[in-house]
Amino acid sequence: MELLLTEQQLGSYKTVIDIEPSILSPLSSFEKSIEGTPAAVPPEASEILSTLAAINASTSIEYIDRKISIDTAVYYAGPDENNSVRLSALENGIEAAHPADKDKIMDIMLLYIGDSQLDRTDIELDFHIVEAAVLFAMVDAHRRVKLNSLLGNELEEVSIDDVNSALNENSNLLQWLTPGFIKALGKGAPSQSNIAKAFEKLKNRKEIGILSDEFLLINSNLRIRGAVADGNEVVQAADIHITGGRPGSFLMWSVNEKNVEIRSISPVQLLMLLDMLTKPAEQMEAPVENNCKKCQATLRADDMFCSECGTAR
Repeated sequence: MELLLTEQQLGSYKTVIDIEPSILSPLSSFEKSIEGTPAAVPPEASEILSTLAAINASTSIEYIDRKISIDTAVYYAGPDENNSVRLSALENGIEAAHPADKDKIMDIMLLYIGDSQLDRTDIELDFHIVEAAVLFAMVDAHRRVKLNSLLGNELEEVSIDDVNSALNENSNLLQWLTPGFIKALGKGAPSQSNIAKAFEKLKNRKEIGILSDEFLLINSNLRIRGAVADGNEVVQAADIHITGGRPGSFLMWSVNEKNVEIRSISPVQLLMLLDMLTKPAEQMEAPVENNCKKCQATLRADDMFCSECGTAR
């Protein structure tokens, strides 16, 4: 079942249905219509709102490239995949699907991500937040130099001034890594002393050259946010950012306390990650093995993929 609703309709309908929304429910974000409260809620809309009020797991997917923009979310109200709702932002309203038709989302993402098993760059890094910010700024600075060389300008060494410029770039353009990273952290650029220390530590890292080549032109950005609740407490949350460069090249990063995990990821691995994070909470929280199911390599508690063969946990 699919319905096209407006935010005002959702806001008005929720006032009629006397259900206390869960901590993860999106209903609180919808304002009541200025036209007043409707006398009744259509049965199909009532079913959708009742499910949205009781959810215990959610995953939002925001994807943008040079042609399209996708903003959709999947909500579960228990272990049954049929007890779910998908909300997708459209130009003329919000498409609500019950159940969430997860396969439709996966088919759309497959179309834009691809299904190659190749990890083109084989990057796996773990840095302090400040070092990660400087790393992305250094990659952006190297990319600027290389892009300018394509216009006939001479290749120049990247200086700390170039890195500072990248860190203070205010552009929201799809093209640069650093502004999105700084914005996602919700903090300003690091201090000059910390930038200088990180610059000296990172300036000879080979990964900077690899990333500036593979992501010379950025073609897409994907953000996946997931949360699982136990009663009125969020017990598990994920916020993952993926940047797409050359066809089949994706760079994923996420913040883990004070560190940032950065790794390259193949299209197939990315699809497997999406599949895992758009399952009901009870399936996401199922016990996991300590060894890779393919090559039997030992996995850390927070590993989503095997570091040896790349297989999803």
